[in-house]
Amino acid sequence: MKMASSKMYLTAVLAVILGTIFSTNAHSHVPVLLWESSSVGANGATPAALSAMEVDEFLDVLMRRLDRNSPVVALFAEDSLSVEDFSRQSSEAQSTFPALQSIKGGNSLEFFPSVQSPMKALNRLSKLGYKWEEVSGEVLPEADKKILLFNLGGLKGGEDRSQMLLRHDKTVASLFKQMVEKYSDVLAVYTGRHASWTAPESRRVRRDAEPTTTTGCNTVIKSTGNSSQIMLYTSECPVLTINGTNFNLSSGEAVGPPDTRKSLIRMVARYKVDTSSDKATLRFRFNFTDSGYWQLIQAEYEDSRNQKHLLEPTTVIKAPINFSYSCGSTATFQSADKSVSLKLKNIKVQPLMGSTRADFAASEDCVPFFTIPIWSGLFVTFLLLFIVAWGIDMMMNIHTMDRFDDPKGKPLVFNAQE
Repeated sequence: MKMASSKMYLTAVLAVILGTIFSTNAHSHVPVLLWESSSVGANGATPAALSAMEVDEFLDVLMRRLDRNSPVVALFAEDSLSVEDFSRQSSEAQSTFPALQSIKGGNSLEFFPSVQSPMKALNRLSKLGYKWEEVSGEVLPEADKKILLFNLGGLKGGEDRSQMLLRHDKTVASLFKQMVEKYSDVLAVYTGRHASWTAPESRRVRRDAEPTTTTGCNTVIKSTGNSSQIMLYTSECPVLTINGTNFNLSSGEAVGPPDTRKSLIRMVARYKVDTSSDKATLRFRFNFTDSGYWQLIQAEYEDSRNQKHLLEPTTVIKAPINFSYSCGSTATFQSADKSVSLKLKNIKVQPLMGSTRADFAASEDCVPFFTIPIWSGLFVTFLLLFIVAWGIDMMMNIHTMDRFDDPKGKPLVFNAQE
């Protein structure tokens, strides 16, 4: 029985370890388009076209490009991007990237369909002396070992995703042309911060536009102008519920730099309420603890009539400083009387990012340690262990006969009670 108990213990420990490993969320993989103004090809072997690249593998590709003549790195970042976007067609049955397709004629171009967090690989270029600088207009700075970040933004009013990508395609081609005229060598990277997924369209006469819940929605809101900047990501437009009526908040943008104080910091974001001209102002308040954690403790909603409502999260949104917080479920903020609520789907947020970061740091996930798959694995494991232990116990209770027939004597007779 001691041996059976040891096996039960080892099996339970193994089930917990395996459940923890398989329940870990994978990093987001996004496509990357890489080209250079110089016609000289990249040195070294190119990874397989259809293979998924890890951060270190993509960093090696960048290093081979940069070791030759230290070109200026231009990062054109979409809020979200997927391989399906490159096969999209506009309403005129044309490609959504005609300008980028024309670039590859005289330049060394590579396409990687699945790269794990390319922003992290670019952040590691600081070892080579590269520094980040965000460019908001068309005036290019004097660059010396810099990564110039061009945020392409999201949908505008009345646009679908194909029209947005076509507009971004023209913007990227125009900016790249200006950079080639100003800098001796430019390495351009076109990618997204997060992976997007689009359902395949069935062939019908009328093509539907993108869902109305995401039209004009900026999934990434980032405060600027301060070293203590804040970034907030949601997969869909925030939903504001007032007395049981839902309103979609679109066209979100950060208002000015964050309000930084001794033990707290606030980000002010302004949204458009549905299709009306009303504006909704949200103030997210982050507190800092002495133990080295930050916590999103409040969201203040102010309507167009300057009426304010304090909304508190129904779950704890907390992470260590210099870490982000992510949650695959919906984060809900409610007022004390529950008449006003705010829902943020697939939230990811981080304060105190620093002015040089272009993407989130490592995240603290909202999934608890004992997830549903782990509980299911433990239940099945202990059920099997119980059956095995019960079978062993039954076998141990089988008694060997202690009476035998004597061929020379009288036969044994057993009563029913025996």
